[in-house]
Amino acid sequence: MAVEAGRGIGWRDLIGGDVEVVGLDTFGKSAPAPAAYEALGITAKRIAETARRMVK
Repeated sequence: MAVEAGRGIGWRDLIGGDVEVVGLDTFGKSAPAPAAYEALGITAKRIAETARRMVK
């Protein structure tokens, strides 16, 4: 699993295997970090859900 505040492209190649990336697939947002991360879906909840899904 990779968590990237920028573009997630490339992590799959670096890590290899069955990889989940929590990151951006679009252009970013201009806002204070907490608001930008929330708007872009890079949240602790999403990271935890992704991790749980991967270990099942």
